[in-house]
Amino acid sequence: MMKNNIKSLKNSFNSENYDEAIEIAKKCLKESLPSQTKDRAIVHFYLAQSYERTHDFTQAQLYYDKALMYYQGIDDEEILFSINNALGIISNRFDKFKDSETFFEKALFIAERLNDQEKVFSIMNNIAASRRSLGNIYSALELYHQCITYAQKIKKPYFIAMSLYNFTRCKLILNEDISNNMIQDIDKAISLFEKENYIDDSNSAKNVKAGILLSLGKIDKSLDIVQEVKDYYKSNNDTFRYLSSNLDHAKILSEIGENENAIQLVIETIEMAKQNDYPGIRKEGIYALSNYYNKIENFKKEAHYLKKLMKLEAELSKQVYQKNIDRRTIEIEKLMVELETERKEQEIIQLEQELELKKRELISKVVNIIKRNDMLEDILSNLNLMDVNNKKSASILYKTWIQVVSATVSDSPKNTSLGVLYPSLFLGRLLSLFVAWIISLSVMV
Repeated sequence: MMKNNIKSLKNSFNSENYDEAIEIAKKCLKESLPSQTKDRAIVHFYLAQSYERTHDFTQAQLYYDKALMYYQGIDDEEILFSINNALGIISNRFDKFKDSETFFEKALFIAERLNDQEKVFSIMNNIAASRRSLGNIYSALELYHQCITYAQKIKKPYFIAMSLYNFTRCKLILNEDISNNMIQDIDKAISLFEKENYIDDSNSAKNVKAGILLSLGKIDKSLDIVQEVKDYYKSNNDTFRYLSSNLDHAKILSEIGENENAIQLVIETIEMAKQNDYPGIRKEGIYALSNYYNKIENFKKEAHYLKKLMKLEAELSKQVYQKNIDRRTIEIEKLMVELETERKEQEIIQLEQELELKKRELISKVVNIIKRNDMLEDILSNLNLMDVNNKKSASILYKTWIQVVSATVSDSPKNTSLGVLYPSLFLGRLLSLFVAWIISLSVMV
């Protein structure tokens, strides 16, 4: 039954019918026993993935955590890698960058043990991204440099492109040693991305090129690239990247003295980010406004947006805190349900064991009663004399046991071919014991 349910779960997941997969997975967990460790591990893994695909990251994290707990005792490093990687990515979404880095490091250890080059490269980049988010820019830069060396060693064009892109992006954040060499690196990344048909990544790299050109004072070229990238994102309905490019555009406008235009563009961007629930872009935009108002010496507005930024930071921290509380509440509720289920299952197992023990005790008592009965030897000797393969003997055997059974339903001694049978001393007691046993079974169930 469980195997069929798990097969249906996998089919639904592979068909991208994630709501159905979630429903089947929950049914599997409800019907499974705690002892079915491997089955429960598989179900938790698919349930977590299904929630992740439907962007319910709170539930996804909950079930990835449980899947990780089950898989610790199962030799399946491919899945262990996937779980740790997924938990790292989700932790990033919850701004838990240190947790994210820890999960990625565990995944890297597994990837190296599996000797899987693509997994190693992917995780190295993820670790660097976590360090960059933690503010460890130089550490991230060093790791991105290792990624370049690794990518060139294994000669994977996409890996080389991604390494160059991340490395130059990190250097641009530091705003150190901006040179034409960086233009060459980012151009190579753009070319490789386009050759491998990774157009989204190519446009991300173009945004970095625009930033480098701006730092080198090549304003017009920088503006042209940013507008090209914005048009691409807008035509593909990629709102997040479009708004991010707006902030890059505003930065260039401010650099050439068009602060009023930059302010207007950022205000529009913040409003769209609010509508689409992009808090990161809102934070970056509000901080940019405070800078642009400072440039035009409108210090009152600068202070206003700095206060607004602090308020937004507090709101977001509260939301993250509340999400953590909600997640923990769900975890506790789920755990309580599972503990109650396990307790009931343990009670059933204990009852079955006690029932089996009582059954054996009753059988033992019956055997002792039979052994003590004086007529047992007479019955056995008569039965042993009969040849059950002989039809006549078989008939005698049958009739004999009919007499025995009929004697037991009487309250007084009864004459039979075996002599006088006393129900209270023989089969009557035997039957009464079994009746009592049957009644005890029905009561316990």
